[in-house]
Amino acid sequence: MLKIYREEGNKKGMGNTLNSLGLNLFDLSEYEKAKIYLRESLSLRREVNNRIGIASTLNSLGLVAIREGDFINAKKFIEESLEIAIELNDTMYKGICYSNLAQIYDNLGDVKKAKEYFEKSLSLDIELGNKNGMCISLYNIGAMELNAKEFSKAEKFFTEGYELSKETGYKQAMFYSMTGLGQLALEMGDHKKSSEIFIETLNELQNVNDIQCLLICITNVAELKSINGDMEAAVTLISSAKKLYEDTGSFIEEKLQKQYDDLVRSAIVKIGEAKTGEATEAGKTISFEKIIELCKTNLNPEI
Repeated sequence: MLKIYREEGNKKGMGNTLNSLGLNLFDLSEYEKAKIYLRESLSLRREVNNRIGIASTLNSLGLVAIREGDFINAKKFIEESLEIAIELNDTMYKGICYSNLAQIYDNLGDVKKAKEYFEKSLSLDIELGNKNGMCISLYNIGAMELNAKEFSKAEKFFTEGYELSKETGYKQAMFYSMTGLGQLALEMGDHKKSSEIFIETLNELQNVNDIQCLLICITNVAELKSINGDMEAAVTLISSAKKLYEDTGSFIEEKLQKQYDDLVRSAIVKIGEAKTGEATEAGKTISFEKIIELCKTNLNPEI
């Protein structure tokens, strides 16, 4: 289709198609390639003054920047997108921008502002009857409550998000809600429940291309493995997670780096430097299928 639009000189069609291609590459974690298509889309959409199209592509570029950890540029993209959404009185895009700004502020350490924007996004989703958007907002607010150790509030939001995503058939949101409940159980010391949730999520994820959700599972299963005393598996998994982040060009959060460092240090004490080194190297070369297999192997729900 892009070739036809180019031959016709149809700049609006080219801009729309390039944006879609960029988003497809984003979903595949091909961030550098995604940016090429999205930048060309933005240029064309500005040229024909497709205002909602400009807002859409700015939002897409903001998402890529968030994933890469470039929060300053992400904020610029999303704020310009929000300005256009307000100008056009597009409630749906306002909600999307609020949610993305919340993620940015959360990563910049401004928890108060992040929560404010997540709640704004949820309020607009409720107003629009946008159940898919509500699912994501409920998960995000739940994650913030979990980080604040507000466990009962976190459980409420994760459970609401899970039930709503099951009702709507929005599988991606359902998987994230499941990981939230798994993390909550782990934080509360219910390792049996946490293990069961992550095993169920991994089973569901086998036929779904969602690297970010898989990474959440891997890092938490690594923690469960270490609690269960299987340090080699724990180090292999956390090493594989770090490598996956690096390979996709994703921003490696401070929390993951700390977990990696802590697990490696603990493993050196418990199983020795040689075995820890071997497990670390194994994590760098392990296949996708083997990662899932290792996650599920001997993840004893009785721990």
